[in-house]
Amino acid sequence: MLHSALHITSSKRNFFFETEDIQLALLDIHLQKHMDGIELAKWMSDHNPVPFIFLTAFRNEITLEKAKAVHPAYYLVKPFDKTQLKIAIEIAGSNYYNPNSEQQLSRKIYKFNRSLFTPLTSREIEIMRHLAVGLNNRELSQKLFLSEHTIKSHLKSIFLKTGAKSRADLIGRINQM
Repeated sequence: MLHSALHITSSKRNFFFETEDIQLALLDIHLQKHMDGIELAKWMSDHNPVPFIFLTAFRNEITLEKAKAVHPAYYLVKPFDKTQLKIAIEIAGSNYYNPNSEQQLSRKIYKFNRSLFTPLTSREIEIMRHLAVGLNNRELSQKLFLSEHTIKSHLKSIFLKTGAKSRADLIGRINQM
């Protein structure tokens, strides 16, 4: 269902998002009065996460940095044509509703690693990536051309650095990212 532009107040925003099944939002960055598109995008991410596309005439660095901070699915600069809008909607929807699980896992591991006091080595990250898809020590050693003893040594280091107590605990911590 397509809706015309809303004059957004917090009560209208809450009502709208509670009563409508939003699949994707087109947000103008600079709205009048109560809330701008970036503030609305922040609120949506916390309360009703759906992909959103920013539409704006603004190309300045400050606006771009603020927009990037809320992770839009696309950023279209006015003027744009129907084809550009159609492409933006298709890409945003496809990326959100059909995510590449390998990309998602890589992002989660990257965020997880950045949160650690002592970061993991590239080999430990590689082992974590394979652990997350369920490989056991033997399968890891065969896939990475390492001995099982070396795999166990890397796992011990991973558990020490992350504070994880088991593989399941480690995977749970990654998935919380």
